[in-house]
Amino acid sequence: MLPQLFDDIQQLIIDRRLQQALDSAHRLIDNYPALYPCNEQLREIQLQLQLMTDALVNGYEDKQRNTFYTQLLHQLDSHLRNMRMLWYRHYEPSIVGYWAQAKAISGDGEVIRQQLEQYVATQTVKQLQSTAQTEGTDETDVSEHFRWLNNLFLRLWLSEQWRSQDEEQFTTLLLSPTIESFHVCIIISAITLSLLTVYDERKISTLAKVYHTSTDEQIRQRALVGWLLGENKCSDPLHDGISMEVDDDTRREMLEMQMQLFYCLTTEEDNQTIQRDIIPTLLKNSPIAIQNGTLIEKEEDDDINDILNPHAEEEKMEEMENSMRKMMNMQNEGVDVFFSGFSRMKHFPFFHNLAAWFMPFTLQHPALHNILVKEERSRQLIQALLNRGPFCDSDKYSFAFVLDQTINNIPDNLMEALATADVEMEEHFALERNNPSFVRRMYLQNLFRFFQLHRDRALFHTPLSPEAVKDTVKALLASSAMMIKPLASFLYRRKHYDALLHLVESTSFENDEEVQLLYALALQKKGLFDESEKPLRYVLDHQPQSTRAQSALARVLLQKEAYEEARKWYEQLHQYRPESIAYALRLALCMIETDDEEEALKVVYEQHFAHPDDAEVKRMLGWTLLRCGRAQQAQQLFETNKNERQAVTDALYLAYSLWIQGKRENTIEVLVSFLSETDMSDSNDRRQRLEELFTNDAKLLKRNGIDTVERQLIIDETIRRSG
Repeated sequence: MLPQLFDDIQQLIIDRRLQQALDSAHRLIDNYPALYPCNEQLREIQLQLQLMTDALVNGYEDKQRNTFYTQLLHQLDSHLRNMRMLWYRHYEPSIVGYWAQAKAISGDGEVIRQQLEQYVATQTVKQLQSTAQTEGTDETDVSEHFRWLNNLFLRLWLSEQWRSQDEEQFTTLLLSPTIESFHVCIIISAITLSLLTVYDERKISTLAKVYHTSTDEQIRQRALVGWLLGENKCSDPLHDGISMEVDDDTRREMLEMQMQLFYCLTTEEDNQTIQRDIIPTLLKNSPIAIQNGTLIEKEEDDDINDILNPHAEEEKMEEMENSMRKMMNMQNEGVDVFFSGFSRMKHFPFFHNLAAWFMPFTLQHPALHNILVKEERSRQLIQALLNRGPFCDSDKYSFAFVLDQTINNIPDNLMEALATADVEMEEHFALERNNPSFVRRMYLQNLFRFFQLHRDRALFHTPLSPEAVKDTVKALLASSAMMIKPLASFLYRRKHYDALLHLVESTSFENDEEVQLLYALALQKKGLFDESEKPLRYVLDHQPQSTRAQSALARVLLQKEAYEEARKWYEQLHQYRPESIAYALRLALCMIETDDEEEALKVVYEQHFAHPDDAEVKRMLGWTLLRCGRAQQAQQLFETNKNERQAVTDALYLAYSLWIQGKRENTIEVLVSFLSETDMSDSNDRRQRLEELFTNDAKLLKRNGIDTVERQLIIDETIRRSG
């Protein structure tokens, strides 16, 4: 774990205490000798600071002093980031081993570019010269190249802060038309992982340039993801957000990515839905079963099924298609529908290499060589099921390795059916292989699997945690009104209320009715009713016919017991939607609390006539009858509801109806029963509970001649009998 002194120095930089930060940085080097390469840079900053101080003491007025001081803070922050990376390399046990491998790669960006170009050229020549299949040629060379790629990935991940020369060289490399897209994607992922370990503005700038310049969608979207997630990791206290100006198209893609990040957060919840509601149906109706780890065909007695239920096969197919359609709809919305299943398939040796989690799927990978060679039909099946399916690269490799263990046991007819299923899958999923949103989603799923499942995931600043995703809102989208509204709507629909509140409170949208309404509704979801009143009144001032705002404000007024004003709103809402039980009952409650019980009784009787079996309607009818002095009729209703055990409060209201009729013995018996349902064992708690309830309903009791003394005596006796 990184020493606390790093965070202490960072805070001193944020507080602009340069000398104290330098002193602490020197102390850090004394404690960890491997950081000594940074010592000379710290001495240079110290010298510049001392020169500035001497000039000040000697009376020299420098108008650029504050600017120069800020520059020194920037420099120290950059060197501190280098010290972080050096510390990880030499003192973090999990990283020391990776660094030992990474050191096998030498050379700058220019050298790496030349090596990659040479590999592509060599392979092209060999393919032209060879009469054998490509995957069977020079297996040793290919394996050696992939080992080199893995080490390159580690080297870039653990690289120090880039200089301007590094930025220029790697930008050229990543945009070079002579470098394979496959290699560029791996390098971009390594840079992203480096940014999520230690921030580096030059790496960020490189990814932003690649995103804006490249014409390859796979490369562009990986660069965008790395750019935005890297921005969120920024530790520079003077950094203001996105590194460069962006247009509306870029912001639109940022917005889409922001939404996709939130889908990652609900993966577990979404997969529970799939496991509960969809998978059982698919397994029950599938012609394939898994037995002892092997795919087999189910055996069915078709003759008996046809006799007992001639429509069974059609019903089974319809049920299966409905389940598939539900899952495809979830997948099209952005839900990671395959995480649960494939998360159990990451134990293969292939995934021991860090780069493997980010590697685009290719049949040329040496890890797949034996699978393709020993079983010729594997290639056709893998291509059919993977190239046309909505699987991220990580899951495609997992599937290939699982197939290797089961393919020999798959019957020929089933194998043929699976291999020719590509057309149907294409019709089902209708994937746009170069659709930016789809490409980005698949890559985010790769990242999500890594940060959820990799054994060393704790080493990284995880960009897919709830807090991290919430914090990207302000950094990425705060300056664009066009982006805020759809994002706010999305957050509300997906129940990310904390993130929505953070979004609105971090931006200037107090004059936008749509955003303010969503903000108010999110406040109410968090139980902050009082805080929601101001934005709701603003919305109604500008959109007086908004029923959502009217309903939300009416709820606030009910909470505040402002029944007169609440009644006005519920009268409008009830007129607009007379079929709504909720509006009608709340209107009746407001009428009761404004001493208009007879009007309330009319409203509730209408609902009771339309919904005679609704327990809430019967409960409100009984309460209204009590307020109208019709205790005996109320007693009959509450006894019915209590027998149905719809709510504990029915017993309390039944007690009131008996009490008002003077049946005090029966009242106490019902109150004792009521307390037994409240799970309170302490007599003081039970007494306090009754006192609170009687105080709340004092208006009803007093109107029926029940004074405070009688209330107290009934409480005393109820508590005594309840033990």
